[in-house]
Amino acid sequence: MLKVLKKILQSIALVPSVLALCFFVLAVLIISVDINYDEIYFLKNISFDDKEDVQFVLAFIIGGIFTLTIFSYTMVMNVLNRNINNYSPRLIPMILSEKHHQIILGFTSGTLIYAMTLSIALNAKNSTYFPGIAAPLGVFFGIICVLLFIYFIHSVSRSIHINYIVKEAYIESRNNIQKFIQHKSNLHHTDEIFNSTLDLVSVEVGYLKMPDLEQVERILDKHQVSISLLKYPGAFVRKNEQLISISKPVSPEVQKSIYNLFPIDHTVPMEAIETGFKHLVEIGVKAMSPAINDPGTAITIIDYITQLFIDRSELKTFNLFKTENNNNFRFKIVDLETLRDYCYLELYRYIKEDPIVCAHLIQSLEIVNTINGITKLQIPMLQAKL
Repeated sequence: MLKVLKKILQSIALVPSVLALCFFVLAVLIISVDINYDEIYFLKNISFDDKEDVQFVLAFIIGGIFTLTIFSYTMVMNVLNRNINNYSPRLIPMILSEKHHQIILGFTSGTLIYAMTLSIALNAKNSTYFPGIAAPLGVFFGIICVLLFIYFIHSVSRSIHINYIVKEAYIESRNNIQKFIQHKSNLHHTDEIFNSTLDLVSVEVGYLKMPDLEQVERILDKHQVSISLLKYPGAFVRKNEQLISISKPVSPEVQKSIYNLFPIDHTVPMEAIETGFKHLVEIGVKAMSPAINDPGTAITIIDYITQLFIDRSELKTFNLFKTENNNNFRFKIVDLETLRDYCYLELYRYIKEDPIVCAHLIQSLEIVNTINGITKLQIPMLQAKL
């Protein structure tokens, strides 16, 4: 149940659905509650007296909102297609998850549902009452939809720009790092061997999501148990693969609660720190492909990756999360050196023929290599130039 609820809360359809439902409830209330609007001073001058006028306005709103919706859908598809071709298809979840786009979609859909619900009720054969405020309220919602549509055009036009996309990818990665830094006092490193008495295997196939550390702490302290996660968050999990080790025998209900802390899904694990690095590297590699040939974007990517490594260095090496009641959650994330090797080796492979971008990459690598506690990256071709 917890896993299903978490999927619903993280779904990009949640906000639009809730807003649309609110508009539907409003329409039902307007139909159901008989109110004399002439007795309300600020409503009596705008309420309609003719049922046919209300029907005409609602029909006009439905047609107009449908037009805006189709145009908006076309723009979104063009943006997604452009991002897939020029940057990376893995950026789609980040673009679609933007809250302001979801709010615009929910308000537009809700206005459409509001007008359609009232239109059906007013056209019913046994309908004798019609709310005079329905049409003015619909017109008001329509005006807001037009204003939101203008903002939507601005937002979509901005989201096409590569600098905006890269900055958003950086911010998301930085936020993921900050989530760990907030629990810095609970993160430790230990070489002790974990004593396991019970292992849980995966019953699903997909990518392991990053668990919510606060939920993990709550479950562990509640049942006074320690656990060890055998896979890296963000790694691909196969069916019947060992996933979790538990320090003591627990009931099947507790096993299920612990297992549900670690959702496995087909979607990109956006919560994992290395995901943002991979997205930026993919954009840089795509920018230096012969089809795109955009050195400027590659240089921008290198600058943001450099800053991300500086941010990532604030998080020291750890493999243990200790709760307030001294229960342990063991897990690992991709270490700094491995992440650095992946990023710079992959980028160098595609930009080594461009002297300007390659020089920028070498300068970036020198900065990253000065981070305390990290050994220098050994690339013979790069080392000769350093």
